[in-house]
Amino acid sequence: MVRLAKRSFALLLAVLMVVISSATAFAAGSPTQGGEEATAEKGSTVTVEESGEATIDEYRETENKHLSFTKATVDGETYPVTTIGSNALANNQQATSVTLGKNVTTVEAKALATANLKKVIIKVSSNKLSKMTIAKNAIGKNVKTVYVS
Repeated sequence: MVRLAKRSFALLLAVLMVVISSATAFAAGSPTQGGEEATAEKGSTVTVEESGEATIDEYRETENKHLSFTKATVDGETYPVTTIGSNALANNQQATSVTLGKNVTTVEAKALATANLKKVIIKVSSNKLSKMTIAKNAIGKNVKTVYVS
């Protein structure tokens, strides 16, 4: 029972690292702050909060098999990605691995639940690890490997 709990925690942390690491979304038009969504390049959507933090609401870029979420660029302004929204990868069937950057603190329900995702890498600074929130069903059932670094 303890061994299963340790494996589950390690998997969860690894998934978080992948999302935080290095995917960048580019949004067209003026920056949307205060919780408004912007349509990003290649159909992705990003919400920029008044605090200057970004949420990846939907990531549709399908050319890369490895995604890395660290920052979002909206109309030339760059914001740190702190949240991966619910169903963010629902329409992305190409991604097989995801890296979560060190600023990601929240991974919402089904955020990484895409059919082909196999590996999640979570890059987290030690002072943010205890503040990280990952929804119970944030990671898809096909994920076999989660790394935390």
